Amino acid sequence: MSESDPSAPSAQETVADRRSEFVPVGAGGETSSAEALLITAYCLMWALIFALVAFSQRRQKKLDLRLAELETALAKLDRAAAERPKGPGGSGASEAAV
Repeated sequence: MSESDPSAPSAQETVADRRSEFVPVGAGGETSSAEALLITAYCLMWALIFALVAFSQRRQKKLDLRLAELETALAKLDRAAAERPKGPGGSGASEAAV
């Protein structure tokens, strides 16, 4: 580099002057490859999807059990209401035929 080139660093520059400039590290290399990062990201995404599906399935089973309990309770109430005798003034199918 010639002395007339303004972008050329001069010998009188101090460390403080160079601190504001980008200076790449020559001996540094990549710590991990892009392929390894990509595989890790895909594995993480599949693990999250699997966990979400497993969690949803578990909740769905609980909801199915609860729904079955409610249907059983409702069927018991319907049977009890059908077996209960109608009092005077109650409406029933036998009174509608008369």
